[in-house]
Amino acid sequence: MSPWKRLGVIKFLLFAEYSFAGYCIALFIWAPSVLASEEDKVVMPLFSQQQNIPWHRIGKLSIQKPHIQQSPKQKMTSCTATLVAANLIVSAAHCLYDSEKKAYIHPEKLTFYAGLKGDLVSAATQITSYTVPSHTFPSGQFEGSALLIDWAVLELEQSIGCFLGHFPLWHQHVGGIEALITAGYAQGSAQYLTKTATCQSALPRNADSMWRLKNCALTKGDSGAPILVKVKGHTTPYIAGVISAGANDSHGRFRVVAVPSEQFSNTVNSKAKPCTGFDW
Repeated sequence: MSPWKRLGVIKFLLFAEYSFAGYCIALFIWAPSVLASEEDKVVMPLFSQQQNIPWHRIGKLSIQKPHIQQSPKQKMTSCTATLVAANLIVSAAHCLYDSEKKAYIHPEKLTFYAGLKGDLVSAATQITSYTVPSHTFPSGQFEGSALLIDWAVLELEQSIGCFLGHFPLWHQHVGGIEALITAGYAQGSAQYLTKTATCQSALPRNADSMWRLKNCALTKGDSGAPILVKVKGHTTPYIAGVISAGANDSHGRFRVVAVPSEQFSNTVNSKAKPCTGFDW
């Protein structure tokens, strides 16, 4: 039986400069729920040697929502996305969902800024198309498994991963996870990547259920951020999940949930293109 019962006060970590009509409060998207309080069972060492991680493969995904009836400055939101192939990035599906129209945003409204650091950027490119597992997104009361659809694989206009590289997806045959770290473009420092090395598994990871994490000081803008994991014998980290949302359990402990990489690995593998000639 799943350790999840009903998700309660779910906060999607989308950085929005306005409130959606209806069920949004302040800058979070809220959905009524109750997070099951299972005893945390997993202890994992903290990620070391962070300097060896190619952070420029993580970027800011800028999202324009022109239908919102507010000033031009308030029409932009942002999430975090990561290169997973020469021509692909992965992020959270709810970042792309228009809650007013109950539909997904057109790709032309999306721009990816890889390695954004203040006024500097490693590369920037538009999005040509993207894949999400469902045409709708859950609201109101729903089971935890409903959030397994909170992933999106986006195709880039330019294959910037040919020169920036990309993170491989973790799977159990690669080896056991020794430590993890995440990084995102959080509110308040949305032009700079904020790294969080304190996150740990709160429950054992399962490919078919949401991955619950503890000790994560994440906030708006971190939606779509990668869970990078260290694997023994490998120097480059793997992506083992994508940040979806945050919630307090019945003991008041803040928990972050992530979509396991197995949920989107088939899509990445089928849409990844090799670098041929000058793709960029």
